[in-house]
Amino acid sequence: MVATLTRVFGVHNLALAEDVVQDAFCRALEVWKFRGLPENPSAWLMATAKNRALDVLRRERTARTFAPELGQLLDSE
Repeated sequence: MVATLTRVFGVHNLALAEDVVQDAFCRALEVWKFRGLPENPSAWLMATAKNRALDVLRRERTARTFAPELGQLLDSE
């Protein structure tokens, strides 16, 4: 899974790929306990990890976009 996510998101995001795979396994332990095993567990894990990676990348992009504006607002107070 880490290799696939690294291919999708780039080698520079290797740490991100490792983190989201770990998160996906932790999430599986929580969710599968109550909902049971999905029909295709590997696909569920991959989709969960990929979605988490996209969330993290979007959050970082948003932070980079608005960080200068937030800094200016804080300096003006």
